[in-house]
Amino acid sequence: MSPRSDFLHNLKRAAKFIFGIPLTLLSFYFIFLIFYNSQNEIIASLSSVRLLPLIGGLLLLIVFFILRSYIWRQILEKQGHAFPVKKAMYFLSKSELRRYIPGNIFALASRVTIFGNEKIPTKIIIKSLGIEALLFVLSSLAISIPGIILLFQLTTSNIIFSFIAIELVIAGIAFIIFSFAFIIYFVFKKLNLTYKKIFDFFVFYKDAYIISLISWFIFGIGYVLFAASF
Repeated sequence: MSPRSDFLHNLKRAAKFIFGIPLTLLSFYFIFLIFYNSQNEIIASLSSVRLLPLIGGLLLLIVFFILRSYIWRQILEKQGHAFPVKKAMYFLSKSELRRYIPGNIFALASRVTIFGNEKIPTKIIIKSLGIEALLFVLSSLAISIPGIILLFQLTTSNIIFSFIAIELVIAGIAFIIFSFAFIIYFVFKKLNLTYKKIFDFFVFYKDAYIISLISWFIFGIGYVLFAASF
């Protein structure tokens, strides 16, 4: 083994160790800090907690995470690396646990390391992360349109807020159009893709996109129930 190969091998072993138990313990430490620094607010909230919305909200948030895991598993499968849903969910939960470490980069780096240990090339994992991000952005933009329309209907019923509502709707629609335009520009110009390849992308990942839409809808309901329980 050459010195360069030996160095890379040792570097991979070190990264595997660092992104294992040490980062897991560090994640739990920061989670503990969140609860410890908010203990007075948490204790006060528990005195008036409503169990039914709390349980319902937590269950829906769990379903949201399961759907996210399924989407990630589908993306990997499209890249030629099939995983059982339970295994994908376990690995994804391990990487997402690192998100509580300040910086957020550790969640992505951990996903590269954890799934890399399953013999998935780093290039494939990074590509899958990009596809996942693109699907989430497009689905979240699409799911936000009914919310903007509802906000318009609720606020225009009051004359005082009608002008503000119109401004918000215009701003929201402009933001969505700008976001779609930016994504299309990035995909076409930076990745050098054609219209046919974009169409093929949506056809190829249509199931993951539909599930992503459903997951955001479930997340919204779960978040509202969870917030309403305190």
